[in-house]
Amino acid sequence: MKKAVLVDSCCNLQPSVFDQYQGSLSMISMPVHLGDMDFMDDHGKTLSHKAFYNALRQGTVPKTSQITPTHFYDCFEKLHLEGRQILYIAFSSGMSGTYGNAVIARKMFLEDYPEAKIHVVDSLAASVGYGALVLKVLKSLEEAELEDLARRVERDRLKVHHTFSVADLNFLKNGGRIPPALATVGTMLNLKPIMDIDHEGKLRQRNKVRGKVKVYQQFVETIRRHYLQESSAIHIGHGDCEEDAEALADLIKKELGHDHIIINPESPTIGSHVGPGLLVISFFGNERA
Repeated sequence: MKKAVLVDSCCNLQPSVFDQYQGSLSMISMPVHLGDMDFMDDHGKTLSHKAFYNALRQGTVPKTSQITPTHFYDCFEKLHLEGRQILYIAFSSGMSGTYGNAVIARKMFLEDYPEAKIHVVDSLAASVGYGALVLKVLKSLEEAELEDLARRVERDRLKVHHTFSVADLNFLKNGGRIPPALATVGTMLNLKPIMDIDHEGKLRQRNKVRGKVKVYQQFVETIRRHYLQESSAIHIGHGDCEEDAEALADLIKKELGHDHIIINPESPTIGSHVGPGLLVISFFGNERA
């Protein structure tokens, strides 16, 4: 049986990756509600990233939903009936119940199809960090058995570092990620929280700085401390602020000499919780604390 890697729309992989691994890589989309529109996050096909973030700038408040066990069941069934062994690498359980729903769906599915091979693994990652982890699995897809690939995800996931900052603190406030008082004061003083993801896959605030230049400096210092030279690319995700992402990439190249940098817009699922102006970097390095 052929292997299929299943991801959800929080993975932030480039369309070229799905083209390259067509037949081996599938995505299950998260539902998004925006104004009077309900759509599945398909990375800009139904609604472009530009249109989505412009709607947020105009005050439209988005909402996201978890992928249900029923939706997972249907997806597992489709891949299984195509003759696939399935490895679902899930968006961090520290930020969503989606992983738990996939575990429920797997149990239900194996009761009906006991011969199926399905592994569900928690990435403890998000956005471009989640995508970096998936890319590493895809490169080993042909040489390793499904069980070994699942073990590799569990082995490598805490080596994925994320650092991010946002332009509008109200999105983090609305999602309960920061206290309302911090959002109010931070906006008044132009303070930007520097956040990362801990070893349980949860968001945490590491620092506060004033202004974009200091945000960039924090990113560079994170790479300097944790990046391993023999590791993969440095990934930059952005909330419809490509010029900022390019400026950050230029600074990383200048300060650290790293030129293997991949830039990608942030999908609506995560964009709903961080808003326009998000910048996030991710890379493989030493194990995160």
